[in-house]
Amino acid sequence: MPAVDIYELGAADDDADIGALVVTPSAMKDEMNTVDALVRQLDLDVQASRVRQEFKVAFGAFRQEWGAFYKEHEGWWGRLWGAVYEKILDFRRRAEEWRQAFLREGGNTAVPSVAPPGDKPALSNAHLWLIGAGLGAWALASVASIRR
Repeated sequence: MPAVDIYELGAADDDADIGALVVTPSAMKDEMNTVDALVRQLDLDVQASRVRQEFKVAFGAFRQEWGAFYKEHEGWWGRLWGAVYEKILDFRRRAEEWRQAFLREGGNTAVPSVAPPGDKPALSNAHLWLIGAGLGAWALASVASIRR
């Protein structure tokens, strides 16, 4: 089953508020895997090209930063918080900036444009659990007061 693009779940108008959006750890992992494939392919293209050595070194630093982030958040617990998703999208935007810079340097790549269509609000599972816990506590208190 193909992954659902969460950007398509919102309203047609970019300025419209789509409300709460839950981004699960597995959806974050899918996004991480997409960014990882793009960074790896771009790295192969950069290293095989004739661009300046300084560019290759600078891109290598970005690749290492991404690799460290990926390793740190590869496990389910590492993707529990919504801030992680924001960082994944940040890496996606930065990968697109590197792709554009590589093209300006005269490089060629088969990597498509990877910029997300826009920022949308997100709630992680942790946020959803907190909301659920609050509602559960309210329900228990209500039942206890009715029984008295």
